[in-house]
Amino acid sequence: MSTLGLIAFWVILAWAYATFALWLAARWIRARKPTLLRALAAVLTSRVIALAGLAIFVGLPRLLNPGNLDLKIIALLAAAGLEVIGSWLVIKAIVKSSIGGAMFCWLISVVPAAGVMVLMHFVGAPYMLEFFSVPANSMAPTVVGWHYDGICPQCGQTCFVSAPDPEGNDTSISREDNLAICSACRQTSELKNSMRQVLDPDRICVNKLLRPRRWDIIEFRFPPNPQFKYIKRLVGMPGEAVFIEDGDVWINGERQALPSEMAGLKYSNAPPG
Repeated sequence: MSTLGLIAFWVILAWAYATFALWLAARWIRARKPTLLRALAAVLTSRVIALAGLAIFVGLPRLLNPGNLDLKIIALLAAAGLEVIGSWLVIKAIVKSSIGGAMFCWLISVVPAAGVMVLMHFVGAPYMLEFFSVPANSMAPTVVGWHYDGICPQCGQTCFVSAPDPEGNDTSISREDNLAICSACRQTSELKNSMRQVLDPDRICVNKLLRPRRWDIIEFRFPPNPQFKYIKRLVGMPGEAVFIEDGDVWINGERQALPSEMAGLKYSNAPPG
Protein backbone atom coordinates (compact mmCIF):
# COMPACT_ATOMS: atom_id res chain seq x y z
CA MET A 1 0.00 0.00 0.00
CA SER A 2 1.31 3.46 -0.92
CA THR A 3 2.04 6.13 1.65
CA LEU A 4 -0.87 8.26 0.44
CA GLY A 5 -3.10 5.21 0.67
CA LEU A 6 -2.06 4.61 4.28
CA ILE A 7 -2.62 8.25 5.20
CA ALA A 8 -6.04 8.20 3.51
CA PHE A 9 -6.91 5.02 5.43
CA TRP A 10 -6.07 6.63 8.79
CA VAL A 11 -7.99 9.82 7.94
CA ILE A 12 -11.07 7.92 6.75
CA LEU A 13 -10.92 5.70 9.83
CA ALA A 14 -10.81 8.75 12.10
CA TRP A 15 -13.72 10.37 10.27
CA ALA A 16 -15.74 7.15 10.37
CA TYR A 17 -15.26 6.83 14.12
CA ALA A 18 -16.14 10.49 14.63
CA THR A 19 -19.26 10.17 12.47
CA PHE A 20 -20.51 7.07 14.26
CA ALA A 21 -19.85 8.60 17.69
CA LEU A 22 -21.57 11.84 16.72
CA TRP A 23 -24.59 9.92 15.43
CA LEU A 24 -24.86 7.95 18.67
CA ALA A 25 -24.51 11.11 20.75
CA ALA A 26 -27.16 12.91 18.69
CA ARG A 27 -29.58 10.02 19.22
CA TRP A 28 -28.73 9.99 22.93
CA ILE A 29 -29.66 13.66 23.38
CA ARG A 30 -32.73 13.20 21.13
CA ALA A 31 -31.70 15.73 18.51
CA ARG A 32 -34.39 16.40 15.93
CA LYS A 33 -32.47 14.96 12.93
CA PRO A 34 -29.88 12.47 14.20
CA THR A 35 -29.11 10.60 10.96
CA LEU A 36 -25.80 9.08 9.91
CA LEU A 37 -25.72 11.20 6.76
CA ARG A 38 -26.16 14.40 8.76
CA ALA A 39 -23.52 13.27 11.25
CA LEU A 40 -21.09 12.69 8.36
CA ALA A 41 -21.94 16.12 6.92
CA ALA A 42 -21.28 17.74 10.31
CA VAL A 43 -17.91 15.98 10.65
CA LEU A 44 -16.76 16.90 7.15
CA THR A 45 -17.94 20.51 7.43
CA SER A 46 -16.20 20.99 10.77
CA ARG A 47 -12.96 19.57 9.31
CA VAL A 48 -13.13 22.02 6.40
CA ILE A 49 -13.59 24.89 8.86
CA ALA A 50 -10.66 23.61 10.93
CA LEU A 51 -8.34 23.38 7.91
CA ALA A 52 -9.38 26.84 6.69
CA GLY A 53 -8.79 28.34 10.12
CA LEU A 54 -5.41 26.62 10.41
CA ALA A 55 -4.34 27.89 6.98
CA ILE A 56 -5.40 31.46 7.81
CA PHE A 57 -4.10 31.76 11.34
CA VAL A 58 -0.85 29.89 10.72
CA GLY A 59 -0.20 31.75 7.48
CA LEU A 60 -0.71 35.22 8.94
CA PRO A 61 2.33 35.18 11.28
CA ARG A 62 4.59 34.32 8.35
CA LEU A 63 3.29 37.38 6.50
CA LEU A 64 3.13 39.79 9.43
CA ASN A 65 6.15 38.90 11.54
CA PRO A 66 8.14 35.77 10.54
CA GLY A 67 10.16 34.24 13.38
CA ASN A 68 7.89 35.63 16.15
CA LEU A 69 7.22 32.59 18.35
CA ASP A 70 4.61 34.33 20.52
CA LEU A 71 2.59 35.28 17.44
CA LYS A 72 2.72 31.69 16.21
CA ILE A 73 1.36 30.40 19.53
CA ILE A 74 -1.46 32.96 19.49
CA ALA A 75 -2.30 31.97 15.91
CA LEU A 76 -2.45 28.26 16.81
CA LEU A 77 -4.70 28.98 19.80
CA ALA A 78 -6.96 31.10 17.60
CA ALA A 79 -7.15 28.30 15.01
CA ALA A 80 -8.01 25.77 17.74
CA GLY A 81 -10.71 28.06 19.13
CA LEU A 82 -12.23 28.54 15.68
CA GLU A 83 -12.29 24.78 15.15
CA VAL A 84 -14.05 24.10 18.47
CA ILE A 85 -16.64 26.88 18.27
CA GLY A 86 -17.19 26.28 14.55
CA SER A 87 -17.79 22.59 15.21
CA TRP A 88 -20.39 23.38 17.89
CA LEU A 89 -22.30 25.67 15.53
CA VAL A 90 -22.10 23.20 12.63
CA ILE A 91 -23.39 20.30 14.74
CA LYS A 92 -26.17 22.46 16.16
CA ALA A 93 -27.30 23.49 12.68
CA ILE A 94 -27.04 20.10 10.97
CA VAL A 95 -28.42 17.65 13.57
CA LYS A 96 -30.83 20.29 14.94
CA SER A 97 -29.85 20.31 18.59
CA SER A 98 -29.36 22.91 21.30
CA ILE A 99 -25.93 24.48 21.70
CA GLY A 100 -25.41 22.44 24.87
CA GLY A 101 -26.35 19.28 23.00
CA ALA A 102 -23.98 20.23 20.19
CA MET A 103 -21.15 20.66 22.69
CA PHE A 104 -21.89 17.21 24.12
CA CYS A 105 -22.00 15.62 20.65
CA TRP A 106 -18.72 17.29 19.71
CA LEU A 107 -17.02 16.04 22.86
CA ILE A 108 -18.21 12.49 22.25
CA SER A 109 -17.15 12.59 18.59
CA VAL A 110 -13.61 13.85 19.19
CA VAL A 111 -12.72 11.13 21.71
CA PRO A 112 -12.57 8.20 19.21
CA ALA A 113 -11.14 10.42 16.49
CA ALA A 114 -8.44 11.62 18.88
CA GLY A 115 -7.72 8.01 19.80
CA VAL A 116 -7.18 7.13 16.15
CA MET A 117 -4.90 10.14 15.65
CA VAL A 118 -2.88 9.24 18.75
CA LEU A 119 -2.55 5.68 17.45
CA MET A 120 -1.42 7.02 14.10
CA HIS A 121 1.09 9.38 15.74
CA PHE A 122 2.71 6.80 18.01
CA VAL A 123 2.31 3.66 15.88
CA GLY A 124 1.90 4.65 12.25
CA ALA A 125 3.87 7.88 11.86
CA PRO A 126 7.22 6.64 13.26
CA TYR A 127 7.30 4.04 10.49
CA MET A 128 5.80 6.24 7.74
CA LEU A 129 6.55 9.94 8.11
CA GLU A 130 8.76 12.35 9.99
CA PHE A 131 8.40 16.13 10.15
CA PHE A 132 11.09 18.63 11.04
CA SER A 133 12.33 22.14 10.24
CA VAL A 134 15.54 22.68 8.33
CA PRO A 135 17.91 24.75 10.50
CA ALA A 136 20.70 25.52 8.02
CA ASN A 137 21.15 26.36 4.33
CA SER A 138 23.43 23.67 2.94
CA MET A 139 20.66 22.72 0.46
CA ALA A 140 19.71 26.29 -0.51
CA PRO A 141 18.07 27.41 -2.73
CA THR A 142 16.16 24.13 -3.04
CA VAL A 143 15.54 23.93 0.71
CA VAL A 144 16.29 26.85 2.99
CA GLY A 145 16.81 27.17 6.73
CA TRP A 146 16.72 30.37 8.77
CA HIS A 147 17.58 33.06 6.26
CA TYR A 148 17.45 36.64 5.07
CA ASP A 149 16.12 37.58 1.64
CA GLY A 150 18.23 39.69 -0.68
CA ILE A 151 18.59 40.72 -4.32
CA CYS A 152 21.07 38.83 -6.47
CA PRO A 153 23.67 41.27 -7.88
CA GLN A 154 24.06 39.08 -10.98
CA CYS A 155 20.45 38.57 -12.16
CA GLY A 156 18.29 40.72 -9.85
CA GLN A 157 16.21 37.83 -8.49
CA THR A 158 15.68 36.75 -4.88
CA CYS A 159 18.64 35.19 -3.15
CA PHE A 160 19.01 33.65 0.29
CA VAL A 161 21.53 34.56 2.98
CA SER A 162 22.07 32.29 5.98
CA ALA A 163 20.79 33.72 9.26
CA PRO A 164 21.19 32.68 12.91
CA ASP A 165 18.27 30.92 14.55
CA PRO A 166 16.27 33.64 16.40
CA GLU A 167 15.17 31.03 18.94
CA GLY A 168 18.76 30.61 20.10
CA ASN A 169 19.54 27.14 18.70
CA ASP A 170 23.03 26.70 17.33
CA THR A 171 23.04 26.43 13.53
CA SER A 172 26.75 27.31 13.22
CA ILE A 173 25.86 30.47 11.31
CA SER A 174 27.64 33.74 11.98
CA ARG A 175 25.78 37.02 11.78
CA GLU A 176 28.66 38.26 9.61
CA ASP A 177 28.21 35.48 7.06
CA ASN A 178 27.00 37.33 3.93
CA LEU A 179 27.42 34.57 1.34
CA ALA A 180 24.17 34.36 -0.65
CA ILE A 181 22.84 31.91 -3.25
CA CYS A 182 20.37 32.98 -5.91
CA SER A 183 17.03 31.18 -6.37
CA ALA A 184 17.15 31.82 -10.14
CA CYS A 185 20.71 31.72 -11.51
CA ARG A 186 21.96 29.49 -8.66
CA GLN A 187 25.19 31.47 -8.34
CA THR A 188 26.76 32.56 -5.05
CA SER A 189 27.86 36.09 -4.22
CA GLU A 190 28.81 38.30 -1.29
CA LEU A 191 25.77 40.32 -0.23
CA LYS A 192 26.08 43.26 2.13
CA ASN A 193 22.60 44.80 1.90
CA SER A 194 20.24 41.89 2.47
CA MET A 195 17.02 42.26 4.43
CA ARG A 196 17.73 42.02 8.15
CA GLN A 197 14.45 40.29 9.05
CA VAL A 198 15.01 36.62 9.81
CA LEU A 199 12.63 34.45 7.78
CA ASP A 200 11.32 31.01 8.73
CA PRO A 201 12.98 27.80 7.54
CA ASP A 202 11.30 25.28 5.29
CA ARG A 203 9.32 22.46 6.88
CA ILE A 204 10.14 18.97 5.64
CA CYS A 205 8.00 15.84 5.56
CA VAL A 206 10.09 12.70 5.15
CA ASN A 207 8.45 9.66 3.58
CA LYS A 208 10.10 6.61 5.15
CA LEU A 209 8.37 4.11 2.86
CA LEU A 210 10.04 5.24 -0.35
CA ARG A 211 13.21 3.62 -1.66
CA PRO A 212 15.86 6.31 -2.20
CA ARG A 213 16.79 7.06 -5.82
CA ARG A 214 19.54 9.12 -7.37
CA TRP A 215 18.95 12.90 -7.06
CA ASP A 216 16.35 12.44 -4.31
CA ILE A 217 16.60 14.74 -1.31
CA ILE A 218 17.08 12.50 1.71
CA GLU A 219 17.18 13.00 5.46
CA PHE A 220 19.58 11.13 7.70
CA ARG A 221 20.89 11.24 11.23
CA PHE A 222 24.49 12.17 11.90
CA PRO A 223 26.07 8.84 13.04
CA PRO A 224 28.30 10.27 15.84
CA ASN A 225 25.32 12.23 17.23
CA PRO A 226 21.93 10.90 15.98
CA GLN A 227 19.99 13.81 17.47
CA PHE A 228 21.23 15.96 14.57
CA LYS A 229 19.30 15.54 11.32
CA TYR A 230 20.75 16.44 7.95
CA ILE A 231 19.26 16.67 4.49
CA LYS A 232 21.34 16.15 1.37
CA ARG A 233 20.77 15.24 -2.26
CA LEU A 234 21.60 11.62 -3.03
CA VAL A 235 24.11 11.42 -5.86
CA GLY A 236 26.22 8.31 -5.49
CA MET A 237 24.79 4.85 -4.85
CA PRO A 238 26.67 2.06 -3.03
CA GLY A 239 29.73 0.88 -4.91
CA GLU A 240 29.85 3.84 -7.34
CA ALA A 241 32.80 6.15 -7.93
CA VAL A 242 31.70 9.81 -7.87
CA PHE A 243 33.88 12.75 -8.84
CA ILE A 244 33.53 16.34 -10.11
CA GLU A 245 35.18 17.57 -13.29
CA ASP A 246 34.54 20.54 -15.61
CA GLY A 247 31.69 21.68 -13.36
CA ASP A 248 29.72 18.44 -13.75
CA VAL A 249 29.14 15.30 -11.72
CA TRP A 250 30.66 12.09 -13.07
CA ILE A 251 29.71 8.60 -11.87
CA ASN A 252 31.76 5.57 -12.90
CA GLY A 253 33.30 7.65 -15.70
CA GLU A 254 29.98 8.90 -17.15
CA ARG A 255 28.87 12.54 -17.11
CA GLN A 256 25.52 12.88 -15.36
CA ALA A 257 22.62 15.00 -16.64
CA LEU A 258 21.16 17.01 -13.77
CA PRO A 259 17.42 17.07 -13.05
CA SER A 260 15.51 20.12 -14.28
CA GLU A 261 15.23 21.58 -10.77
CA MET A 262 19.04 21.67 -10.58
CA ALA A 263 19.55 23.37 -13.94
CA GLY A 264 22.22 26.04 -13.81
CA LEU A 265 24.24 24.52 -11.00
CA LYS A 266 27.98 24.25 -11.56
CA TYR A 267 30.16 22.21 -9.26
CA SER A 268 33.72 22.93 -8.24
CA ASN A 269 36.34 20.48 -7.06
CA ALA A 270 38.61 23.28 -5.88
CA PRO A 271 39.36 23.27 -2.13
CA PRO A 272 37.63 25.96 -0.04
CA GLY A 273 39.40 29.35 0.09
